[in-house]
Amino acid sequence: MARLGRLVFGNRSLDDVRGTVVDIAKNALPGLPEVSITLIAEEPLTVASSGQLASDLDAQQYGGGHGPCLDAIRLGQVVTVVDTRQEMRWPDFLPHAREAGVVASVSVPLPIENGHVASLNIYFDKLGALDEQAVQTARTVGSFIAVALTNADRFHETETRSKHLEDALQSRAVIDQAKGILMAEHHISADDAFAMLVRVSQNANRKVREIAKALVEHTQREI
Repeated sequence: MARLGRLVFGNRSLDDVRGTVVDIAKNALPGLPEVSITLIAEEPLTVASSGQLASDLDAQQYGGGHGPCLDAIRLGQVVTVVDTRQEMRWPDFLPHAREAGVVASVSVPLPIENGHVASLNIYFDKLGALDEQAVQTARTVGSFIAVALTNADRFHETETRSKHLEDALQSRAVIDQAKGILMAEHHISADDAFAMLVRVSQNANRKVREIAKALVEHTQREI
């Protein structure tokens, strides 16, 4: 819980944050199980995992459209499999889990903002590891992870918007400079100067900003 609370999002990609969260979950649970996070936007996708086994088991569920991680998301509740040898649900998925050596699992729904829904998927290879305390730990870890992922999404969304705004301001500045050059050279209005940039952009099949930047740089070299 302390590690999740200390997560710093600056200078870290969203994938890196998700990977760290999975590592924290793996080490918080008994028996070092395999862990993954499923995210559903348009289609289910494993956005982080502790290894190939967890990713493969997730993919088996996505392919068939059924499984504990998908049910956890659909139902909005924790889904446990105490013993894969005795479980009767998901007949298409369970043989793959047993073959992979998974004897128990728990999937915890993770509500995330912006319409996204996710689940924390935990796969155990030791019988008895998934007891009542382990399920409660999974619930607790899941609640902290949901907050961490939501905060990470917010941070990176804000950072992306800020970058786009900065790019837009830089584009406007260079376009205004180019317009000023054309106005001075051709004794035309600002609107006519912009129209000239647009025509050149269309003829060259390049962005207006690129044309404007090239004109400004050329003028600076001539000075």
